[in-house]
Amino acid sequence: MKKQRIDLYGFREVLFEYNPKGIYIGVCAIDPETLLEATIIGPRSANLESLKMLAIRKLRMVVDKKKSQNIKKSAQKPAKSYKLHNESHGKQEKISGWDL
Repeated sequence: MKKQRIDLYGFREVLFEYNPKGIYIGVCAIDPETLLEATIIGPRSANLESLKMLAIRKLRMVVDKKKSQNIKKSAQKPAKSYKLHNESHGKQEKISGWDL
């Protein structure tokens, strides 16, 4: 009998952790490269392969979201520079082109 291969949604490797509690089972998918994880909970009577697929799909979503957040952080503008307008009062004011 041929073993069915799971689609890993672009991951080279995914680690699984199973946590049965009563009539439910938690399936945690872990990406060893990024150390991110995603957990789903389903009925114990469900097909384990289906639960693994759902966990992998959720992991893909988590990894993609984390990557997009990192890209946004790196693309942010640097902080605006300020200069002291009146040193005796300690007030700060934005530098504009009109102050030159």
